[in-house]
Amino acid sequence: MKLGKVVIACGLLVLAAMSQAQAWQTEYDRALKAASEGNWAEARDAFLAAVADRGDDSNQSTRLPGPITEPRVWRAGALYSPNFGAAYSAYRLGTMMEDKDEKNRLFGTAAGELEALITKGQRSAEAFKILTNIYSALGTQARMADYEPEKGMDWKVDTSFLQANEVVNATAPGQQSNTGTGASVAGSPNGAGSLIKVKAGNEEAYRDVILSTPVPVLNTKFALLIGNSDSKMDDLKVETSATDVDLLKAALMQHAGYAEGNIVVLKNATSAQMKEAAQAIAEKVGGDSTVFVFFSGAATNVDGVDFYAGVNTEFAKDTSTMLKKRDLQQMFVDKGAKLFVFNQTHRTVVSGSAFGSERSVVGSVAESHATIAGANVYTTSRDGQKVGLYVAAMTQTLEMFHLNEIPVTEFAWQVFNAIRRGGDTQSGGGGSIQTPTLPVVTNMSNNAPF
Repeated sequence: MKLGKVVIACGLLVLAAMSQAQAWQTEYDRALKAASEGNWAEARDAFLAAVADRGDDSNQSTRLPGPITEPRVWRAGALYSPNFGAAYSAYRLGTMMEDKDEKNRLFGTAAGELEALITKGQRSAEAFKILTNIYSALGTQARMADYEPEKGMDWKVDTSFLQANEVVNATAPGQQSNTGTGASVAGSPNGAGSLIKVKAGNEEAYRDVILSTPVPVLNTKFALLIGNSDSKMDDLKVETSATDVDLLKAALMQHAGYAEGNIVVLKNATSAQMKEAAQAIAEKVGGDSTVFVFFSGAATNVDGVDFYAGVNTEFAKDTSTMLKKRDLQQMFVDKGAKLFVFNQTHRTVVSGSAFGSERSVVGSVAESHATIAGANVYTTSRDGQKVGLYVAAMTQTLEMFHLNEIPVTEFAWQVFNAIRRGGDTQSGGGGSIQTPTLPVVTNMSNNAPF
């Protein structure tokens, strides 16, 4: 009799456990169905109901109850992301609202929940991308710096309910992405150019025709490209720098609308030569100008101040032979130009600071780095020649956009996608040891064009 009661009790416990597991599964499935139908209010309600039953998101597959000899996983190994899903649903609801106050309320709710996930350590690329969109809509782009996107994004989420352009996929430098569903065209707001995506297998029918024609030039755009391959500081040397600036110049002219006469290229320059070149460009720019600055080579942070090292700099604290990054930027800021800065440097941490720790506080500036603080930059190969991995991704992405007005944050995301495989075209992604940063944007739209 006692044995029978024990068996019944055990059976009830098992049924209760299975019922509990079924509750979150049912709610999550309800959320996915509602999302697929565009019913984001119900999707949010269902995601939150799943959270009430199983509280934490997971970036691992979920093992279901059953015999050890016959292991089963939920949804064929899919990830469980109800908290992210609830925040995303609030964001999507916000995008649908015509009432500004209600839109901002929902965006604020979504932002708060995404911020909480990131603070918790769930630093997914998709969370950062949605948060970037929200901050841009609310005009609070500066808040992104609080969450330090440059520290990396290693958390994974269920992307089955996201739009295709919100999923951060890895694409290797040298590859072209395609929609897989036929051709689609996205035009520039001012009609300056179009990006054509073609179904796999048909790329060559359009690619050569479109990409062989340079993007129309905008005479208000200028570029300063500095490539210091040589350095007396071996641990900070970036050996591909001189080659990289040539590749970048060609890509800017062909795919981004920069006139050759408005591009200055310096190789193995001293601080004085860098300053002189910047001054020469600054004399030409005005308040409606866009200035693209790329630096590749040795750089360092001394006492909280960022410095570009001259080719003659002998040691990392020899600031007499360096150019302050802020001084270079100030020349263009004083003219009211929009400044887009890209740095390909090793970011060694010295005394708690790495190059890039100093951030712009005046002027309209967007600044990105080839890698996160404390990490190095690496190379890949193109046509038998060593190329900086960051520049390989940048030039590929410029070609992909083929526009004379390229949104900076979207560009940075595509560079991020391209670099994650580290040039391994056979990999499924996520293998790169170099992680580029998103831009830190000051006093302009998060997706201001360059």
